[in-house]
Amino acid sequence: MKSADVYDLLNRGADTADGEQDFDAHLRYFAAECARVLEVSGVAVLLTSAEGRLECATAWGESVERLCATEIDASRGPSLQCAATGVAVWCPDMASAAERWPQWSRTAFREGYYSAFSVPLLSLDERLGAMTVYARDLGVPESQAARLAPTVADALATGLYFQRRRDEHALQIAQLQHGIASRVPIEQAKGILAVRHGCTIDEAFELLRSVARHRGMRLHEVARGVVDGVTGT
Repeated sequence: MKSADVYDLLNRGADTADGEQDFDAHLRYFAAECARVLEVSGVAVLLTSAEGRLECATAWGESVERLCATEIDASRGPSLQCAATGVAVWCPDMASAAERWPQWSRTAFREGYYSAFSVPLLSLDERLGAMTVYARDLGVPESQAARLAPTVADALATGLYFQRRRDEHALQIAQLQHGIASRVPIEQAKGILAVRHGCTIDEAFELLRSVARHRGMRLHEVARGVVDGVTGT
């Protein structure tokens, strides 16, 4: 394992916050690089959705996506436990996991995976999900590569955290812009109606609201009609 590869992997994890990149494609590439650098056979990244559900964001390795689905369908598995508690979960061999997670361990064993290690994705005490690495031999938690997994997960969590904040900020801006765009024709319509009917601005606004209620239309739609000369009031 080369130090340069590890350094590059950490940078790729943190770079998830770069809005110029396709998020899904970046995560897939990150998972593949993570498997290569950590020298494991599979990597899964599960993220908590806005609704609080854990979803498979990306999976690299033969049948790893199926293992994610098995965990989610059964509501039991190392990734789910890790994401819920914020604590790493070791599975040095599938036989030891049969009682805790029977469906997941059977599927993993059938697909040729014999050990796994789940690490939480945490940023500023926010639980974002979990990253799970899979190996086709026993004892992945004791390997030197697996000991780097928490550091890699921290880098990824940092990138994910700032990306989510950026997305939330972009949504707030879009909502604000939409609100401003909707408000402009309302203010214009109020002025037109005040002049047309010789009433106050407040009375013109009440007239707009009355027409909108009567016609079952949105207020800004009625206002746009007044400005465009389509709606007569």
